[in-house]
Amino acid sequence: MVVGSDKTRKWYSSIWCFLAIVFYVPSFSDTAVATEPPQVYLSASSGSLEDIFELSVVSNSSGGVSQPRFEPSADFSVSYAGQSSQIQVVNGIATSEMRHLFLLKPKRVGELETPKGIIQIAGQAHEIASLPVRIDTRTKERGEKNSSNGDEQISLSRDLSRTSVYVGEQLISTLELSSDSKIHQGSFDELTYDQFWKEDLSRPRPEMRQRNGQTTYLHQIRHALFPLTPGSLVIPPAKLQLRVERKRPLSGRFSFFDSGFLRMSQIEDVTVISESTPLEVLPLPTLPESMSDGGAHPHIPVGEVAISLGLNTEPIEAGQSKTVTISIESDGNIRPIDKLSLDVPESISVYADTPVDTDISTTERFRMKRTYKLSLVPKKGGTFDIPGVAIRFFNPKLRQYAWAKTRDIRLIATSQPASAVLQGAPAERPRTREDIEQGESKERVIYRYREESLIERLSRSISLSLALFTASMVILLIFCVNAILRLRVKRPQQGTPSVLAGDFAHPLQLREHFIERLSSLLGAKDGESFRGYHLEQEIDSHILSEQLKIILSRHLERLDSASYGSEIDAGNQEELKHLLSESQSILNEVSKCSNGG
Repeated sequence: MVVGSDKTRKWYSSIWCFLAIVFYVPSFSDTAVATEPPQVYLSASSGSLEDIFELSVVSNSSGGVSQPRFEPSADFSVSYAGQSSQIQVVNGIATSEMRHLFLLKPKRVGELETPKGIIQIAGQAHEIASLPVRIDTRTKERGEKNSSNGDEQISLSRDLSRTSVYVGEQLISTLELSSDSKIHQGSFDELTYDQFWKEDLSRPRPEMRQRNGQTTYLHQIRHALFPLTPGSLVIPPAKLQLRVERKRPLSGRFSFFDSGFLRMSQIEDVTVISESTPLEVLPLPTLPESMSDGGAHPHIPVGEVAISLGLNTEPIEAGQSKTVTISIESDGNIRPIDKLSLDVPESISVYADTPVDTDISTTERFRMKRTYKLSLVPKKGGTFDIPGVAIRFFNPKLRQYAWAKTRDIRLIATSQPASAVLQGAPAERPRTREDIEQGESKERVIYRYREESLIERLSRSISLSLALFTASMVILLIFCVNAILRLRVKRPQQGTPSVLAGDFAHPLQLREHFIERLSSLLGAKDGESFRGYHLEQEIDSHILSEQLKIILSRHLERLDSASYGSEIDAGNQEELKHLLSESQSILNEVSKCSNGG
């Protein structure tokens, strides 16, 4: 009985250990998953009681995501419309993007807020913040003020994100075209922003909404505006020429030769005009005296500014160049900062490349990244400490000026005289008179103390011929191997352009091969590669997925930083393999998009 009880206890303890491993280990792994707060998007920031707003809750996580739950709201009635998911691979880590869609119906008029909620992401609770919405008593009377031909089915309105901003501060202008008929073509005759710096934020986005049981087509065009002068400004009306498809009336005469006879519709030209919009622009405060000097660029962006520095700190020889990469990222207007200057000594020459701009905007905010490359060439050896780059900016939220600075630059240059080059070589014997008389380039003479036989002469001549033949074969073999390797490198570009082949000893080689394969997928001709702004245009026109565009932009930035900065050493093969794997995965996704997948 005692033995049996011991066995029974051991058996029960084994079961309990197994259950603990099964149930508790996954819970620990879930808590280790890093989660990010959800992002909330609203289809419009204003409307009427007749409108239905679309609220999207987007979450990115490698763990599970539950359906969001909203608190009871006195402003909106909420109904669940469904969900969609998308899997993406970033830096070798697979994450799932889950999008939940809700329909909001306003209950009253005024300044409302969307309901707050909670969502569970990988076992962690996150709060869903509320968004402000302005609800009017009724929709605008279309055809009275914003339609030049009295059309009551088409309207054009403008909405500003803010009515009071500082000089140079960003505000979003949204032009919304509402039509009960399909629009085939549209062009602006008058869309001027004389007192603003304008950036295109998004292309026209067609949407369909149900209003009073009738389908309405909405087209939104957004611009980021930066006012240039203070005062009470008025944005002039926008004038839009349209070609609209309308249904023919059931009564009336039809012409058999009319192009729209069979489809029972007709194309009409319509002109719509929006209303003028007032705006109050505040002047910037006086710049403090402590920030008036410092060698910074005279242009002061208004908004948040982030600046970074990329530099390889290894020493170089005098006369060689060292590339310094400086990136400025801001939601302010940084385009006037066309060049950066460094306070370098006279013994260092500076050569600047043309800045490269990268648009990292979202649908709600304009944001740009500008990258500068400066080549430093020291004329002599030594250690040079160069002050970092500083940018002044005005923070409109805090209403104060601030600095954005990089770390200082240390450049180490070494000079190599002739003694350093010959260091370690044996000392040369001084020339004697005997060397001069006999000559130093005298051929070696072999003295033979007996006559060579016929066999010895033949073997010596055959050995020479065999050596020449072997050398010729080696040269031919090298040529053939080189030709085969060239064919193998070119073959992926012709057959499967999404495959990266070869061993890369430096990130710059991987970057060049990645751009070549990407350009081939985007329709480049043989031997052609898209660069800079041309590459951004091709990506924007060929790739429809916004998520894939963001992944491509971040990967290209990482390749640039690894090639010209100090993130990856040339000998770090593990990081190179990781970059190669990520590049291959992204090219496969681009190949699917280009093939219609």
